[in-house]
Amino acid sequence: MAIGAALALRGSGRMAVSILGDGDFSMSMNALWTAAHYAIPVLIIIANNGSYLNDEIHQHAVAETRRRPTENRWIVNKRWIRARTSPQSRARKASSATVRSNAAPI
Repeated sequence: MAIGAALALRGSGRMAVSILGDGDFSMSMNALWTAAHYAIPVLIIIANNGSYLNDEIHQHAVAETRRRPTENRWIVNKRWIRARTSPQSRARKASSATVRSNAAPI
């Protein structure tokens, strides 16, 4: 996001402009809050392309590595998902969970 550039331009009469995809924008809410909180002038244009392109590129590369048709790149390994979402798997996770607290005793 262009908040750093906008901060550098602050008071110069120039405005930073940022053109972001919707996925990039959704991952930078804390920077937007900072800009609003400190009144940092910036213009953000959001392109709604409905995609996390970085993830799509990764899926394509994984499909090629696994010698799967790239048009099926979004298909995940169902056995892998079942192994991690089975009742036995959930029971193992629950039994190994521990509660920790850093709070001072009352």
